[in-house]
Amino acid sequence: MATLAHIQTDRIAAALHDGVVVQVLLLGGDLLGSITAAGQVTVQRSQDDLGVLHLAALPEDATHLPGVLGLQRVQIAGQDSVLAHGRVDALYGWTIETDGRLSDARVWTLPGAGAALAAQTVEVGDQTMVYVAARGAGGLEAWSLGTTGAQAVQSIGLSATGGETGRGTGGDIFALEQIELGGRPHLLAASAGDGTLSILRLEEDGRMTLVGQAGLRAGLPIATPTQIETVTLGQTTYVVVGAADSASVSVLRLKADGTPVATDQVGDDRNTRFQGVSVLETVELDGRAFVIAGGADDGLTVMELLPGGRLLHRATIADDLDMVLTNPGALVALARDGGIDLFVTGSAAEGLTQLRFEPGDAGVVYVGGPVGATLTGTEGNDTLMGGAGDDVLVGGAGDDVLTDGAGADTMQGGGGADVFVIAPDGALDRIEGFEIGIDRLDLSQMGRFYTVEDVHMESRGNGIVITFGDEQLHILTADGTTLNASDFGIADLRDLWHVEVPPPDATALHLIGGRPANTLLGGAGDDMILGGIQNVQFDETAALVMRLYQAALGRAPEQTGLKGWAERLLSERFTPEQAANGFVASKEFQNLYGTTDTDDFVTLLYANVLGREPDPQGFAGWTQRLESGTMTRPEVVLGFSESREFTNATRFDAMMVSREGLAMSWSDDVFRLYHATLGRTPDLGGMWGWSHRLAEDWSHDEVISGFVGSREFGKRYGETDTGEFVTLLYANVMGREPDPRGFAGWTGRLLDGDWSRADVVAAFAQSREFRMLTEAPLTAWMRAAGADDRLRGGAGNDVMFGGLLSDTFVFESGDAGRKDIVGLERWDLLDFTDLGFDDPATLQAEFRQVGDDLRLTVDDLLVVLHDTWLADLHPDMLLI
Repeated sequence: MATLAHIQTDRIAAALHDGVVVQVLLLGGDLLGSITAAGQVTVQRSQDDLGVLHLAALPEDATHLPGVLGLQRVQIAGQDSVLAHGRVDALYGWTIETDGRLSDARVWTLPGAGAALAAQTVEVGDQTMVYVAARGAGGLEAWSLGTTGAQAVQSIGLSATGGETGRGTGGDIFALEQIELGGRPHLLAASAGDGTLSILRLEEDGRMTLVGQAGLRAGLPIATPTQIETVTLGQTTYVVVGAADSASVSVLRLKADGTPVATDQVGDDRNTRFQGVSVLETVELDGRAFVIAGGADDGLTVMELLPGGRLLHRATIADDLDMVLTNPGALVALARDGGIDLFVTGSAAEGLTQLRFEPGDAGVVYVGGPVGATLTGTEGNDTLMGGAGDDVLVGGAGDDVLTDGAGADTMQGGGGADVFVIAPDGALDRIEGFEIGIDRLDLSQMGRFYTVEDVHMESRGNGIVITFGDEQLHILTADGTTLNASDFGIADLRDLWHVEVPPPDATALHLIGGRPANTLLGGAGDDMILGGIQNVQFDETAALVMRLYQAALGRAPEQTGLKGWAERLLSERFTPEQAANGFVASKEFQNLYGTTDTDDFVTLLYANVLGREPDPQGFAGWTQRLESGTMTRPEVVLGFSESREFTNATRFDAMMVSREGLAMSWSDDVFRLYHATLGRTPDLGGMWGWSHRLAEDWSHDEVISGFVGSREFGKRYGETDTGEFVTLLYANVMGREPDPRGFAGWTGRLLDGDWSRADVVAAFAQSREFRMLTEAPLTAWMRAAGADDRLRGGAGNDVMFGGLLSDTFVFESGDAGRKDIVGLERWDLLDFTDLGFDDPATLQAEFRQVGDDLRLTVDDLLVVLHDTWLADLHPDMLLI
């Protein structure tokens, strides 16, 4: 079992220090370097009694200004050196001598750079660059360090909306980190104010180019990130971000081009010690990666980073009188002799504490593939992860981590204290040889639960069956005894407090059809299959506006409001924050939320937006930000509306406000306009063109005027007087003579000048009578126009959205998983010919209404027709 133990605390060096240590770093060999808040630099050994070898100090005028003092190890002119930052316009450096002593200090002036909040040195080509985030400079400064001085290279700011802004923003960057991507040096920058992580490529001349960002608006709910670390696991590079105000540690996988993909986020709870994260370290040991975090609740927590980017709790230690872990201010980790030595200082007590983390004997790391396999561990501590098939995972005598993949998996831990990590996959998984009180489960991926009672457990003669939602896990004990719910505590079922993050897209397909007609076939992963045209910029902006309507006003947007706000955001006349402020300032918002205090406001947001009671951690975080003034109510509303939880909950609604979704909503109007004005059915190009104009920037009145002003309309209605015009409308639209009352009403409006002919055409086209008359002809025309997109998900959990015109959704034997069908229209077809149904009526009877959706289950296939009622499903839509 992994252990974390206190080795020693050195208070002798502390007696020599002037002030509390604010940073510790490795200087190579067995040397540690540190710097205090007063600017004193110390070199001491990392072994034996942590003996001090040398003391140096920054000049007095380098420490009284409002910079953040820090140290870095760097090569200058081919010599190992240590560099200190913090003065308004200078860096101080010392060469590290062979005996561990430091040379005389030298100075590089950085005119106008400002007090450094963070600095990072990087070897770029043949030059040593230093990148400084300076208070007052408002961004990042790039300087080239030479033997004779420093030369300014670049000054930029960073915007959370995704771009370089020049000087003026980004002055709250408290953490910088170097990383290699695709063989090129990159720089990571964490902005505490807007919660953004920026990835910048370093060009050959040392200049910076922004290549990626992640943060609150990208679905990663972090607040005040002040710590960044990187770690490589296998061939994958991960960034670990510590955020003080959200008390969270987040993990992002970096693609080769620098694009960040969130893989996990954990929040501090009663079993961890990183509230208000103040220190963060990563370290690699024997092919495994570990993350160490500490914070204001006085202690440290060690987590292991598993393949795929998920964190697993390994050990936690709390402060006591023998250690100096009170709100840790500095931390460094050193992997050696099969374990990890941690050197940490507290912000309240002076001294240096050494801890030792022993993960146990290293085993193997095996990850399953696309088909089922048997993965067998060793006598060491193994990590076995199932793949896409039905796998068998067999641990050995060590403390193993066994993670199920997709499919029905069987896991055998063997001896030792094993952890079984269960992911939702809709398949029955099985654990054999479970030892209660020794082994434990991690069901945190299954969904939110806070007590053992939230999980359904059914005792069996040789174990227990655990059910959570659609997931089921069968546990067999090692000695064949029965297990009961009372045998489990919450710590036996849930690991860390995992926060929902955007799903990784490594195996998913995103297929887009474009103009008609297309055949789109998903693969074995979880696919997004979209017929029609995708306008990414508008679609994402419209989705943001739709979520703001739902979050702030509790309703769906009308199209005028949706397109109006989207246009303001796309033209950059409004930022998302300003849009949120507009919603919050509206009378409709005030009527909904009233004069609530902070607690009631946050509670009401949880209810209106997320449809649930607030969880304790989230409630505390949001109320603290409001009461401290770090966030306003509009910013909190935007935070809720852009949260991953709400984005996931409304992702199908977002499809319906996309350009293609809006075009779909206008197709029946266009069909009726053709009949009302031209007396005929539309041609395919006309249907497509007018529907998309209405989805874009044409109003309904403008489109009607276009029809009425056309040459074809003029030929049909000619030089008719008012009475003849109305009579002809009745004939073309309603197929009958006008009734006296209706005739008098319409002619009166036209003769009085209150209505134009276009107004009357619009009213006829939208009338209930005409809608009913055109329902069957519209469906027949859509079908006669020919099948548009043909969509099949394949295996896996897939989302299919057909778009405009008549689409066919295909389901075949072997297409196991959930198939979410969004935007089903009366003229679309559902093809079940491969599944053996006898007739459409039998198939129709198998559908069940669940809320606003229709569901059909056939063996391992679940079909969900979103926003569809039984009355909407007709036998002629079903192909058997």
